[in-house]
Amino acid sequence: MTGARPLFGGIEAGGTKFVLAVGHSPTEILARHALPTRAPEATLRQTEAWFREQGPLAALGIASFGPAVVDRADGSWGHIGTTPKPGWSGCDLAGHFARAFDVPVGFDTDVNGAALAESAFGAGRELASLAYVTVGTGIGGGLVVDAGLCTARRIPRWDTCSRGGILRTANSKGSVLRMAIALKGWPAGRRSCSAGGPRCPTCPTTTKRTRSLRPISASCATRSSP
Repeated sequence: MTGARPLFGGIEAGGTKFVLAVGHSPTEILARHALPTRAPEATLRQTEAWFREQGPLAALGIASFGPAVVDRADGSWGHIGTTPKPGWSGCDLAGHFARAFDVPVGFDTDVNGAALAESAFGAGRELASLAYVTVGTGIGGGLVVDAGLCTARRIPRWDTCSRGGILRTANSKGSVLRMAIALKGWPAGRRSCSAGGPRCPTCPTTTKRTRSLRPISASCATRSSP
């Protein structure tokens, strides 16, 4: 339609779910949708279908789990690097949507996207500089310095506690949970699933126990050291 306002799309591509949105601006969101992160082909197909239902896009921004190749001088820009997420290593995430919609696509890490959002619209909107840190299966951070994005680094999940894994080993959510279990005096037990440490918070057999650990998890984190 002539004179119609441009419609922009956004993707938070997470290892567990994709969160999608369209709007005329960051403060004028028209629709949101979430879908589970499955194999790349199915996930990208469902994401593309949802955006097509919303109307023609003018541009699309992607904040992705990683490791993500965000250097535009790199021939693999827009791809997912080597990741333990099955099937996602080498996935051309930005290229897929650029070809599908024939629009400009922005691509960065999830932590950079979150840092920029906090700087512009959240806790850092009155600050010139801020640091955003996420502690989950991986540990990552983004820096905004003098109102401009500086850099980010995301440390992907290590499945073993071998060389180079000291930061994640000491401070990730799975490690904090293990410390809490030890403080409670409970046996480590077997792995309930492959999603986390010895006690997975999503498993029915451990959900009640995990909830009772939450008040002491924060104090456990202060005891860990890199």
